[in-house]
Amino acid sequence: MAETLFLRFEGLNALVAICDCPELIDAINTILPKWRYCQVLPSGNEHICAGIEKTEEGKFLFRTADPHSKPITWNAVNAICQLLVELAWEQLRSQHHLLCLHAAAIELNGKLILFPNGRRAGKSTLAAALVFQGARLLSDDFVLVDRNPEGGLYARGNGVLPRVRLPLPNDISEHLKTWLDQRSRAENAQYRFFSVDKLAGRSDWHKVGGIVLLERNDDHAVPKLRPADQSEMIEALLKQNFARAIHSGDTLAGIGELVETVPIHVLEYRSASEAATFLKTAKTGLGVDDKDRRNREAVTTRQYDFGLTHTPQEFDPLKTYCRAPELTEINLSGEAYLSDTSGKAVHRLNAGSTAIWRLLEQPITFFEIVEVMSIAYPDIDHQRIEADVTQALQAFLRSELVHIFEAKQKGEK
Repeated sequence: MAETLFLRFEGLNALVAICDCPELIDAINTILPKWRYCQVLPSGNEHICAGIEKTEEGKFLFRTADPHSKPITWNAVNAICQLLVELAWEQLRSQHHLLCLHAAAIELNGKLILFPNGRRAGKSTLAAALVFQGARLLSDDFVLVDRNPEGGLYARGNGVLPRVRLPLPNDISEHLKTWLDQRSRAENAQYRFFSVDKLAGRSDWHKVGGIVLLERNDDHAVPKLRPADQSEMIEALLKQNFARAIHSGDTLAGIGELVETVPIHVLEYRSASEAATFLKTAKTGLGVDDKDRRNREAVTTRQYDFGLTHTPQEFDPLKTYCRAPELTEINLSGEAYLSDTSGKAVHRLNAGSTAIWRLLEQPITFFEIVEVMSIAYPDIDHQRIEADVTQALQAFLRSELVHIFEAKQKGEK
């Protein structure tokens, strides 16, 4: 008779069910060394975030809590990779205040640096090269970030062994290849998990000291670090955020605080080994010192209600318009970013839309906006301005950034 083990991981509300595959318990203990869990007897209303059972072919059938997701058959390493994804999502469901970024987090020369993921940027290989050279690893995949009531943003490790994609790239050093071979703990044709000496735990938080975007290109002769544009960094971090249950206003505020308060750079490089050596010696301006490591209380944030639906108002040129209440706005490098009232999305305004947005600070009619814009841009055809204002107001209404202003009647409270 098959035996099902129900595991409760520390800090999570849901359980993981593992049926008739004790070898996966060994893999969990190896690959997730900083995750504490216990075996429990579930009650009737316990939520199961992931279920794994062994097939007759020796593979592992993986089910998630999503009723629209079909079960997938994996080998052992891929099953653990899928489990890590579900545990990451469950952390966000269990702790709604957390921001989660697809990024590596590495303590480098006493500074905690985030490396957001990018397509073919080589994030994991660079993380391995940095760890090989003595850096401390918090994560090479996803990073949980929280805001402190006393100021600053803090990140914690994911408690998982780092991994590299196989085959290893040709441009890493032979010493690093040998080191990775010797430290392999679990692998298949796609990935290798390897052990490290300085893997951070999940219980302490580290103040974020800097952010570095990776730009990997064979044309870069030598590694080069240049200041990043704030808008460029905002876009990168928004794309790498997957804490979708958090109100977009809180996400925008957290990312905006990150970009405004820590040094931001772009690393241009060709070889991970060369880049790691360069970063180890690039002490000037890379990040602010991380001298504040501590356990801390979470900051309360708003949660987005996925079941909530809104009906945007229709554009009417005879109506008066104003900004919707409780919006979040940040302005960086001349760009305006807005979160809508519902908390579903973040919007970036171009120069024309920003000018119209400024006029909407007080109730204003469509024709008043057109008149002001015509004075501000006398060289632009009046019909073109009318069309642009119409398009902008329609977009603002669809995004719930503005609404039709209804003046209160005399004596109405």
